[in-house]
Amino acid sequence: MHYKNIFIVFLTFTLINASCYHPASVRENPNCCPYTEDFYNKYYHDALNIYAIEIYRDSMHPERNIPEINRQGVLEVLGQLYAVYEGTGQAADTVFRMLEIKAVPVNTRYLSIKVATAALEIRALLNDQPSGNAAFDGIIQRYAFDTVRPAYGYPQFPWITLISSRDWNMIPVAGAFEDFSFIQNVDAMTQAYIIGGNRYILRTRDTSFTELDFSYGWGDCPAGCIHRRHWIFRVYPDCEAEFVRSYGDRLP
Repeated sequence: MHYKNIFIVFLTFTLINASCYHPASVRENPNCCPYTEDFYNKYYHDALNIYAIEIYRDSMHPERNIPEINRQGVLEVLGQLYAVYEGTGQAADTVFRMLEIKAVPVNTRYLSIKVATAALEIRALLNDQPSGNAAFDGIIQRYAFDTVRPAYGYPQFPWITLISSRDWNMIPVAGAFEDFSFIQNVDAMTQAYIIGGNRYILRTRDTSFTELDFSYGWGDCPAGCIHRRHWIFRVYPDCEAEFVRSYGDRLP
């Protein structure tokens, strides 16, 4: 390969992998911040959960009815988390390293369905066979539902769980199953169980910054946590991060 071609390949690779530094990308997505591969491996699913929670909790979210989860939006969250991780000193040490605060896990792969247990389509599905209904099988294939599990007590308790190998916004995915005669109910399981969880990260967006709320609770947390403390950070369009304040109960 000629040196010129090597340089072109290298330059293309660099622009793809450092797109958050590219001025055009920054103008298009002002909160696109860089992160390391190690940070990606540790916190990608936290970023995914934070982004999904935004969609699930906001009935007016612009992506509420889009089944694909916007990967660029998830990476935006990841970059903002990294800006806090690297740029806010002792406060970052507290929330990331000492308390290991993580995002609340939310459902992006499971769908719970109440079915007509005698239906031939459902019997075939549970036997790992095509249901025979082309529209239904097309939805199963589109959303990569490659595992089916009957509920404990099935068929007396007539629910099954579909499990996808990919992450989705489950609100519109659930809606795709509602018009079949052998489907009686669909639960997207999109509730974010913040109450009862002792750690969570929530994001709110302003026109001039993004705010991240790291929260840590303790003391009878299955009942809602008796004590709780928050750390508030802001990330600006230039990827500068700022620790704003901490409030709540004193740590034990």
